[in-house]
Amino acid sequence: MRIAEWIQATIAPPIVDIYALARQYDRPGQPLINMGQGIPDMMPPAPCLAALADRLADPALHRYGPDQGLPELREALAADYRRRLGVRLDPEREIIITAGANHGFVLALLALVQPGERVVLGAPYYFNHLMALQLLGMTGVEWPLTVRGDRFVLDLDGLAPRLAAGAAGVVCVNPNNPTGAVFGAEDMSGVMAACVRRGVPLFYDEVYSLIAFGEEPAGHPYAFAGGREHTIILGSFSKLFGLTGWRVGYIIAPPPVVEQMMKAQDTTVICAPVAGQALAAECLRRCPDYPAAYCRELGRRVRRLSAAVCDIPALTWREPAGALFTMLPYRHPEPSRQLAARLVREAGVMVIPGAAFGASGEGHLRISFGSSDEATIAEAGRRLARFFTEDRNRSDRNRTAAPGAGGRQAEDLGVGGAPGDADPC
Repeated sequence: MRIAEWIQATIAPPIVDIYALARQYDRPGQPLINMGQGIPDMMPPAPCLAALADRLADPALHRYGPDQGLPELREALAADYRRRLGVRLDPEREIIITAGANHGFVLALLALVQPGERVVLGAPYYFNHLMALQLLGMTGVEWPLTVRGDRFVLDLDGLAPRLAAGAAGVVCVNPNNPTGAVFGAEDMSGVMAACVRRGVPLFYDEVYSLIAFGEEPAGHPYAFAGGREHTIILGSFSKLFGLTGWRVGYIIAPPPVVEQMMKAQDTTVICAPVAGQALAAECLRRCPDYPAAYCRELGRRVRRLSAAVCDIPALTWREPAGALFTMLPYRHPEPSRQLAARLVREAGVMVIPGAAFGASGEGHLRISFGSSDEATIAEAGRRLARFFTEDRNRSDRNRTAAPGAGGRQAEDLGVGGAPGDADPC
């Protein structure tokens, strides 16, 4: 049968590709270390699991729930926002419970962006955001981050011309996937002001909102003039409470937008998984500060990873302030997809190639510390150091190889300008 051209033009999910390669890895005595996908290794809070277990005999937990989400979860989320941010939300008119934040982004695009329009993606971008745009006949425009010291920061001067070129919205992930950056009040004030001036929505992804361990907290759009009227909040309980398999997220948006998004909600999923919603509500009510202990553990892992990377001349450290990642530039002749594949095969370490996050990500590797303890991180560091040392030694011995071979190989792999990438300008 015929496969539609628009879905063939959508990029393939990079996580699937790297896992397919990882399944081929087989080295006795040296198991693969997965520092690729952003999966927290914490379990949901035990009291919340026990509370859910007590509810499993309730027939309502196994039937469709309200399209907009269980009232108890919407009310718990509104109470959490009021406690943490001093923001009062109307759980009946401003909140939709979704089947994860990715699903929420699709609903938001369907409600606010026309096919053929362009949306600005802070870059390196989260690849599922680009995929959603492509699936809906829209275009992603890269807005590259810049580097200050050892951290990624927003380039506010670069946003205005992209909006002036006719973009229909801006996507900002804060804390950031894939870089681990946290954008504070000054940065977010500039982004919000630019969106308000142009009258376009800010799609604000706060999936990692409580996973921050830097000195400055993330700036929230509602703190600035026009923020509430021009922002779509996209969130999830997956990374905050260890619920990745339950598929429960949320949208917070102005009531007229919520009303329109409910058409897409009913058409796509009817409602988010009801048992997962019940568990998320238990987490918010009983253990709202549960992510804090995980953040302390992540801080220790970051310090261990930093120490390991600083011993590897081929890698440059970038200090994360939140989320589960750091995005490291490297000094090596191979493009990132090819290098990441070799790291799986030869070093037994899985990372995500920077090219998966757009042209701005090439020359980088994303490393996740969300599911690796300190001992595992130390072992991964030893393997990476050995790989780059041995590779450099091989390169020194082969300096007489024919010039230009590396460039031809990169071209064969379609690196840097592969079809489906976001528009770089």
